[in-house]
Order: sequence, then C-alpha cells, then structure tokens
Amino acid sequence: MSFSVDSTSSKYDNIILICLKGRFGMQNIIIIDDMKEHIQYIQDIINTMNHQFQIQTFLDIHDVLLHMDQFPDHSIIIIDILLKNHSGIELAKELNQLHKNFQIIFISSYLEKATEVYETNHCYFVYKPESKKRLPMAIEKAIHQIIESQKVLTISLKDKTKIILLNDIMYIERIQRYSYIYTVHETIKTAQKIKDLLEQLPLQFIRTHNSYIINAYYVSEIKRTHVILNNQQPIPISRAHQLKLKKQFHEFLVEQL
Repeated sequence: MSFSVDSTSSKYDNIILICLKGRFGMQNIIIIDDMKEHIQYIQDIINTMNHQFQIQTFLDIHDVLLHMDQFPDHSIIIIDILLKNHSGIELAKELNQLHKNFQIIFISSYLEKATEVYETNHCYFVYKPESKKRLPMAIEKAIHQIIESQKVLTISLKDKTKIILLNDIMYIERIQRYSYIYTVHETIKTAQKIKDLLEQLPLQFIRTHNSYIINAYYVSEIKRTHVILNNQQPIPISRAHQLKLKKQFHEFLVEQL
C-alpha cells in the first residue's frame, strides 16, 4: 500500500502525517435516513462543499444492519436519530463496536435528543434546521479527525524502525532503563526516555507521573490519585503532575468540541 507523506508537518519531528488523499482515495460518506427527501436534502448540502465524496444512502435500517460490516474503513456516517423501528443512537453503538474509526454525525430535528448522543462515540450533532451551516462544519471536523487518526510515531529499534499509530497508543510507562509503549495490539520496548517521547507527541498525550504518559482518548475516569483507562487499567497521578494533568485534559476536551 502506498503512503503520501507530508514532510512539511514538522511540529513533531517523529510524527508522519499520512495524507487522506493517497491513503484512502475519495472520502466515503454514508447517509442513513428513512425519508428520501431528507437524504436528498443532505446530499444537496454535501455537493456544495469543495471536496469529492463517494456517497452511499440507506433508507431501510435492515439494509444497514446487513451491509454495515462492509462499510469502508474511516467512513463518515450521517445518521438520523429517529428511524422507523430503530434508534439511530443504538445503531451508532453497534457501529462503534464494529469499527472505532467510523466518524458518526447525528442529525435530528429534535434538540432534546442531543444529550442522548453522548452515550456513543460520535463526531458531531447537527440540528436539522441548521443543516446548511452545521453539516459542512461537521463533515470538515470528521475529515480532520480521520487525518489525525492516521498520524504515527516512529521508534528506532535495534534492527528496524517501528511505526505506531498514535491513536493506538493507550499509555507509556518507564521501567528502569526502558520505556514500554502499550498499544491496543502490542507492547513495544524502547530505550528512548519518556521525556524525549513526550516532546514528540501532541496534546492528547499527557504526563501523569514521572514514569507515565497517557493518551487522553482512552481515559474513562480521573480520580485524585490515579486515572482509569477504558480497559480499566489504573495509571498513577503524582502530586507534581496533578494540576498540569487537569489543565491539559481540559484543553484536550475543548479541542474536541
């Protein structure tokens, strides 16, 4: 598979940005709505954007359930919250389990439904009367998050260079002379110091302790003395890092809005 590397992104020396265009080709958008006129309205808005998209539409929820395991990786999925005989929220939960890289945009005429979307991993909530303004913003954010999900960290090992997707890194731990990078797939051992690794990482990576760095995307709960990750792994918080952790985590959350 060929990669297009943006060599101008030098903010983080060891991070390579794999550009959306060379890696994925045309961006895929899937629209799920049980009213044909609503689908057409959404398509008309998308067609005003300065991007080329491959658009798939679904009127029948049963067709979605039948084909969703074939949806392309990194698809942007626009879902009406209220569907016939099915909840768009529940559908999003199923899609979350199927693939973490789907970018889900909820759309609804009912603002009271906005709070329910937080039960899912989603990108944006669009209030239908504001679709002309908000939907392009939501799609741009989804594209940005897809690009962000493809940033990698390169680690020089004894006989090879290891490339790690940043979004796969859950946390990093320093034990004696080595740093251990714990990803969703494997653990990588490197002699690089934790301080040097942190200097190469973006805002989502936060130091909680002299020996630990966490990826904020995997944080489930922050307690006084430790952080709980989504896999229930506890990570200690030292007194020296308490205030900075709270500040940086707040900045991370604001950036996600």
